[in-house]
Amino acid sequence: MPISKDDDWYRSSGWSAKDQAVFGEKISRARGNDSRAQYARLKAYALIDSNDRTKINAAVDLLQKSLTEWPSEFEQHSGETYAALGDAYRSLKKYELAATAYEKALTWGNVRHTAYWDYPEMIVTEGFTDLYSRALQIVNRLNAERDFVMEFQRFNYHAVRAVVLYEQGEANDSRREAEAALSAVKVKKSVFSRHPKVGLVPAHRYAKLIGRLNDILGA
Repeated sequence: MPISKDDDWYRSSGWSAKDQAVFGEKISRARGNDSRAQYARLKAYALIDSNDRTKINAAVDLLQKSLTEWPSEFEQHSGETYAALGDAYRSLKKYELAATAYEKALTWGNVRHTAYWDYPEMIVTEGFTDLYSRALQIVNRLNAERDFVMEFQRFNYHAVRAVVLYEQGEANDSRREAEAALSAVKVKKSVFSRHPKVGLVPAHRYAKLIGRLNDILGA
């Protein structure tokens, strides 16, 4: 959805002095901490997506401020804020801090947010072998609960299992998982008729992991 003039203060990636002043003024007038936390998280994601290191650091500051100054009473909001913080740290290649933020996100009840997918995917993509068992634990739990709705979720589940099983010497099972993950990449239309692109696998984002899966199939 295009950014309108009414919502670009929290959805755009702008972070000039003027942008910050407008954001501060707008968020001060938001109703309650839950609204402020949500606006801060949306703005943080826009800053993260800019791929500009200065803006990503600003996203970290904004998310940390959200957690300390605008604590939410809802588990979903707190979990999603920590998940966003994990994404920000990962973008900065501060992987230990990212892992800590993701783990905190996972402590917030049974709310499903991006940390359940991004964290295990980060572990196998970056080759953190000491955390492979943790990655497998997370995705296996989601599979047991049949918590797949979108293709990128199916991709992450099978891709994580493919890499971990390969490292465990389970070559045949690993190849089957790699094939299942890559089949998700080929899907070009989602199950949501009104939003046919929602939930598809962004191949450019997962290029490194897709290359790893192809290596497994070629081994």
